[in-house]
Amino acid sequence: MNHINVGEISQYCQKSVKKKQMMTQTFLPQFTIAELVFQVYHSGLLTSTHREQLKTALLNDCLTEEDHTAINRLLHAVRRGWLKVVA
Repeated sequence: MNHINVGEISQYCQKSVKKKQMMTQTFLPQFTIAELVFQVYHSGLLTSTHREQLKTALLNDCLTEEDHTAINRLLHAVRRGWLKVVA
């Protein structure tokens, strides 16, 4: 009978999560929400890259109140038609 060591599973999961975080950080360019918002408003376009960066930032759950406000303003501008969402 195989015995499952909970400690080993926990360590494996932690290593797996760290590896995924490192891969995500490697493939996505570093940015700030302020830079992203500036780029979007300057161009008038919310691209798939911008959306992916926003998704990553929101999922990492490390945003300030100011960042949340800026993202909400972007979404409001999209709803109002002031910004165009493109592929």
